[in-house]
Amino acid sequence: MLFATLAIIKIGFGYGFELLFLILMSTDVFLMDDNIFIKMLVIFFEAAIFFRLLITKKFVWNFDPAVIDFYILNFLAYFFSVNVVNYSSLSFFEIKNKFENMKLVEEKERYKKIAEYDILTGLVRKFYMEQQLDEAIDDYNCKRLDNLVLIFSDIDDFKNINDTYGHPNGDIVLARIGAIFKRNFRKDDIICRWGGEEFLILMKNFRKGFAYNIIDKLREKVSKQNFSFDDVNVYITMTFGVCAVYDSKITYEELIKTADDLLYEGKHSGKNKVVYKEI
Repeated sequence: MLFATLAIIKIGFGYGFELLFLILMSTDVFLMDDNIFIKMLVIFFEAAIFFRLLITKKFVWNFDPAVIDFYILNFLAYFFSVNVVNYSSLSFFEIKNKFENMKLVEEKERYKKIAEYDILTGLVRKFYMEQQLDEAIDDYNCKRLDNLVLIFSDIDDFKNINDTYGHPNGDIVLARIGAIFKRNFRKDDIICRWGGEEFLILMKNFRKGFAYNIIDKLREKVSKQNFSFDDVNVYITMTFGVCAVYDSKITYEELIKTADDLLYEGKHSGKNKVVYKEI
């Protein structure tokens, strides 16, 4: 653009540099920033320069008028070919960038899923549950939630399953429990593999008095699951500690400790039961 401008200033119109100026001016539509205001501003500025040169410089035809058609066709051919090439190139790079961005988004989502979800059970991991639980407690204490129900659960005598039938079979039990939990809780409930054979479930805005019955039915479903290891039918049980918060403000530590204490109580009073408490 600068070269074409200086050439017109030096020798005037009619030598083809005006064609170069106009062609380069048209390419700005494709090559510049996506901001339409900046594009229009630059093109207006370049047009002003061109018309200023047109006014101050004498337009001289330096070739036979008989070839003026050739001159115009030459201009049009350059104009369209340059812009088609520019547009095609940009379209290619835009498509390429879109695919690369899609790939980055997919990679990001994949790593996010790996970070947030337990691969074996498909349930959320501990650190994700900690974040959600902390937010839920804050919402409850600020009256943005009516209530919270936190459930600590543990597979009874899971160590014996691993020791007797092997860890791969223990993994089958964990995966099956994860699937049962996902089928029997609401979509908005957060189900976490807390660690090992422990699970933590967070339910929000649950009808008062219903939590115990729902969890006890879940306990019965688990106890009826038949696992076959080495042609031996094995039945497992689970113990649940359920803390329902309806009327009191509570901290993260208090809620975790209360649910954990209820689970501990159930473990030491026969297992395969639900220990429930409202606070």
